[in-house]
Amino acid sequence: CVGVLGNVSGCAMSIVSFYSHVSGTGKTLSLSFGNSAFMSPLDVHMFQPKDTDNALYNGLGTLGDLSGSMDEVTLMGDDQRAVDMAYSITLGREKNALDKNREAREPEKWTAPLRVSTNKSLYEMYDTAMSQSSPTALRTLQFELHDKVFVDQYGKHMANVLRKNYGHALPEIADEVIRMGGVEPVWEKG
Repeated sequence: CVGVLGNVSGCAMSIVSFYSHVSGTGKTLSLSFGNSAFMSPLDVHMFQPKDTDNALYNGLGTLGDLSGSMDEVTLMGDDQRAVDMAYSITLGREKNALDKNREAREPEKWTAPLRVSTNKSLYEMYDTAMSQSSPTALRTLQFELHDKVFVDQYGKHMANVLRKNYGHALPEIADEVIRMGGVEPVWEKG
């Protein structure tokens, strides 16, 4: 939904984080559900935590209105890098730059959220790296996952269902937003 409505909010996009301090709670499975809205759920590791900023910007620019994902953000190793990523990615465009001929290059742009998984709260990482972290935290929607029992019982079944039935959710979301009057009325009502 953020990919459809995000540009009305004044922030190009957000980071949607699934975190848990323990493994087996469904962080990667959650990314698979997000991916399955418009592509194969197996493309969970579209972006890697060690990707350069340019690789990330180019990838997000290629996706445009389609959401991307990154598994295990804590592998970045540096809380400040997570803060920088959260701020720069949510702007929805890379900085203006020159090409090798010293001419202005069209910056990459994107509007869909980046979904991430992490074993440490992004809010904690923001607090560690900066004293005034609320503007960055407002760009992040975070869900703590803690139900290991549910994932143990149903996770494999859910992953199999996703692999056989994916790519259908996004058109229905867009159709519903159009039916309800468009992005601005839906955003205001929400």
